[in-house]
Amino acid sequence: MLRISRRDSMRTATAVTYLFCLVLFAVYSGVPWVFPFGTRPQATSLRLIVDKTQVTVGETVRVRILAISDEGRPDPTRDDLVEVSVNPESRAELSQTRVSLSRGRAEITLIDDYEEPVVVTTTWISGHSTLRGDSTLIRVLGRSS
Repeated sequence: MLRISRRDSMRTATAVTYLFCLVLFAVYSGVPWVFPFGTRPQATSLRLIVDKTQVTVGETVRVRILAISDEGRPDPTRDDLVEVSVNPESRAELSQTRVSLSRGRAEITLIDDYEEPVVVTTTWISGHSTLRGDSTLIRVLGRSS
């Protein structure tokens, strides 16, 4: 007959307890990656999206601003105030320079009557938490003859 000492049973119980805790921690840590539909994106930055990066003089460009997470998913909970600007030497005109995000999104337009490169920049002003800004280049070309 097999005799199990009290010391051996205590070691076994301790090992089983540690193994149980390890498995429980692994399951707890892995749930957000296995079931991502339960988590909402947390915006960390702003993203500028333009229809065209190369336009002709006088053409209107639609510029969309999104609050996005590190994974690139839009965050519909953000209603922050952001500022949009162009490089100082540019003569481009923006429809608005300050805009409030609505459900994590906003839209403005840009028009330029001069042939020049335009750098559009957005910066966070206020809201739930700080968001990193973004910039994009739009090349305004002369009309083709």
